Amino acid sequence: MLVELYCLNTSSNPSRNTSASPSQNLIADHDDFFENLQTEEEAEHDHTVALLAGSRFAYPSDEHPDWTMHMNAPERTAGINHGMGLVYPDIVVSNSRMEIVRVVQVVSKMTMNMDDVNLWKVCSSLSDAFFLFVRIETRAQVLQVLNFHRIPFRGLGLYAYDSHSRFLSKVD
Repeated sequence: MLVELYCLNTSSNPSRNTSASPSQNLIADHDDFFENLQTEEEAEHDHTVALLAGSRFAYPSDEHPDWTMHMNAPERTAGINHGMGLVYPDIVVSNSRMEIVRVVQVVSKMTMNMDDVNLWKVCSSLSDAFFLFVRIETRAQVLQVLNFHRIPFRGLGLYAYDSHSRFLSKVD
């Protein structure tokens, strides 16, 4: 399957309208507060993605100097057009020819739904090296879902945080 990788420019942010009245600014500040408020689950997800990107998927490397890692959490930086629109896996690794060589998805939720399953199907179709990292206590449930929906994967990574908020991980 032919896929296209789109790297987004995230350096430009629209500036705030400074001509608004004080009450409009208060409303805008209130809206910004709620838009930027992350749940603990989202914060854990983004933190886990960052840890994995900086350790297990830190490219380029000595072994793969032509590979590049793109991280889509907390901001989307690399979308993949798979024929049905753009998807943004948590981590995408491409080579110098912009071919997808690794796709990584992190699941910090305790429950999964069909949107998750559909995303995993797409991610697994993008590369034969699809890695899924899940909370250690969801391992059995995730394996059942992967097997039931016949979703191929290269590795199932399990992670947890200990009582000191240290990240612990392994790949089955």
